[in-house]
Amino acid sequence: MRKLMRSTLVGLFLASVVAMSAWFVLTPPLGQSGAPHQTGAAPGTMSTATFKVVAERLQTDRRGLGVNVIWYDDTQNSDVVLEQKARRVFNYIVGLNANAIVISFPIYQRSGTSNTVSVGPGTPTPQRLDLVVRAAKLHGLRVTLRPLMDEQALVPQGYWRGTLAPTNRAAWFRSYWNTVAPYAQLAQRDGVGTFVVGTEFSTLEGDSHWSWLVRQIRTVYSGRLAYSANWDRVRYSKKRIGVPVGLLGFDAYFPVNAPDSAEVSQLKAGWDYWLNRAPRSTNYRKVVLYEVGAPATAGFYNSPWEANPNKPIATQQQVRWFETACREFRSRHMAGIYWWKLDFHTDPVNPDLSDRGSFIGRPAERVIRACFGG
Repeated sequence: MRKLMRSTLVGLFLASVVAMSAWFVLTPPLGQSGAPHQTGAAPGTMSTATFKVVAERLQTDRRGLGVNVIWYDDTQNSDVVLEQKARRVFNYIVGLNANAIVISFPIYQRSGTSNTVSVGPGTPTPQRLDLVVRAAKLHGLRVTLRPLMDEQALVPQGYWRGTLAPTNRAAWFRSYWNTVAPYAQLAQRDGVGTFVVGTEFSTLEGDSHWSWLVRQIRTVYSGRLAYSANWDRVRYSKKRIGVPVGLLGFDAYFPVNAPDSAEVSQLKAGWDYWLNRAPRSTNYRKVVLYEVGAPATAGFYNSPWEANPNKPIATQQQVRWFETACREFRSRHMAGIYWWKLDFHTDPVNPDLSDRGSFIGRPAERVIRACFGG
């Protein structure tokens, strides 16, 4: 029955392809003429053939092959502009052979010891997020929603999201639930495939309140639930991390002691050092790499999470790092991989090449396309 239902849904999707593609051709993204992107994507238009490829991938490849989009909403953008930006970004992502996206959006707390979580600058309203989710699904992309604790107020106080120390954990979890509840409800209404209940909350892992939170989410959302742990938590069992969800994810910034000249095989040995520390019980078919990113600079292998603006741009190291991540993803048969990051407001045709933390417009794009296309 489930297989028959999936085939029927895909058949309906294919039947609507021609009408959808006409809509995209008639409404090009901001400032686009419809000319093909130099790296192979076509941000201005989407052909019927591309839609068919995406639909077939949705049917035959259940892994998440995607990009992690970070979105701080600009309320000065009208709904029309918002939808244009969404089409621009999602056309680019489909051009990478992707079948999925993560939409990460900010939530806030004022200090590392605060018991109050809230929306804040850049947090999209559920109504605005609905527009973006619908645009992604029209592009044939599976969607994951991921509330992400912003660190701007935390870092100056010596905290980050992995070292939160609320003085009343019960109050913190209640406040967290009240903040994310409207987005879990939206996920249910829009048929979002996965909702990430938390990201990199290392000091809160193992707390019994996670079970309470998951029960609350289950009152409004019936899709897959996931948790995204920091890279150093890979050595812990799912039971020890203590967040009762179906998918366990990691933000994959494994430090590797290697020179800039290191080949992919050397870098893979460095990744293996970390991944092989995972408990024997780890089922990689239920593990997702929610953030795989690296700066386009030299000398980052020991700290791939840092995009030092003072280092000269060097793209080959980023290429090798991405090739390594793809090999690990494939060889361990993981459930998904998402490249970090793509700012929602970025124009992929005219990217800011001074942004050392980005892969857009750089040779690493070819690695992503090959990883997803193979």
